[in-house]
Amino acid sequence: MSAPDRRGLLQRDQENLSIRRLCQLQRVAQSSIYRLPQPANDNDNHIELIRQADRLFTASPVLGPRRMMAMLNGEGCRINRKRVQPLMRNMGIAAPGRRDTRRSCLALYRASLAEPPCNFSPALAPANGTRMDAEREA
Repeated sequence: MSAPDRRGLLQRDQENLSIRRLCQLQRVAQSSIYRLPQPANDNDNHIELIRQADRLFTASPVLGPRRMMAMLNGEGCRINRKRVQPLMRNMGIAAPGRRDTRRSCLALYRASLAEPPCNFSPALAPANGTRMDAEREA
C-alpha cells in the first residue's frame, strides 16, 4: 500500500491514540499529515512558457538564462532564473559558452615579447651593451 493510501486511512478523531502513534502504526511521516501536498496546476503556463522561450531563442540564439529571464519578465511572464535554467536544459537550448580569454591574452603577450616596442631605435641603443644609466653616472 502506498503512503498516500495509508495517509487516507488515518482517523484523527480517535481519542485513545495520539497522531504520533497513528503515524507510527501506519508508517507515515507525521509532517505529511498536517500539510497535504498541493497539486501542480501550472501545466498550461509551463507549455506557454516553453513556447515563449523557444520563440525568443529562435530569434536570438545567443541568449543565456539570465537574459532569457529578463526578456520573459519584460513580456509579462513572472519567472526567475532558477526556473529558466532547467527549462532551457530540458529543451536542449544553450547559449554559446564563454571563450577562454587566458589563451588569447597569453598569445598576445608572447607576441609582444617577440617584437620590439614601437619607439625602439637600434641607433639609440648603446653599442657596448652597457646601460644608459651607467653612462650618465660616469
